[in-house]
Amino acid sequence: MTWTGPGVQGRAHAGGLGRRGFLAGAAALAGSMALAACSSASPTSADADADAIAVRAQVADAEAALIAQYATTVAAFPELAAGLQPILREHQAHLAAMGTGLATDASTPVGQPPATAAQALIALADAERTAAQQRREACVAASDGELARILALIAASEAAHVPALGEIRA
Repeated sequence: MTWTGPGVQGRAHAGGLGRRGFLAGAAALAGSMALAACSSASPTSADADADAIAVRAQVADAEAALIAQYATTVAAFPELAAGLQPILREHQAHLAAMGTGLATDASTPVGQPPATAAQALIALADAERTAAQQRREACVAASDGELARILALIAASEAAHVPALGEIRA
């Protein structure tokens, strides 16, 4: 099989690994190594359970606060709802993933929103940056490998919300 592309010509080896397969494998390996770095040494089972419960509760509280901030913004600036609803649903899923039983209802606004829609989007982006950093820190602190994996995925999602918020026009 021959492949060609901009600046690339060559032959794939029969039964061998092509360039895309190699790059996909390398990306998967890098990702698994990053996730492995999130889990710490093996604590006792009771300590690990207590740590996991504490981390889950802390993240759940933070996700509930983000959900409330989004609800406040949507209530104050309904014109932003279409752009914010998908991100809000992701935060509801993050909260549910923590398994703490906290409600995922985002219908109750909390606090005062910024004066303008543009300022509200900036405040949400700042909150997302902070949340992504906090999830990365929680990932490193997590003693449970599965929890570390979930936290890494949530951190990546929250980091991706920042540019998504930048695309919403006030």
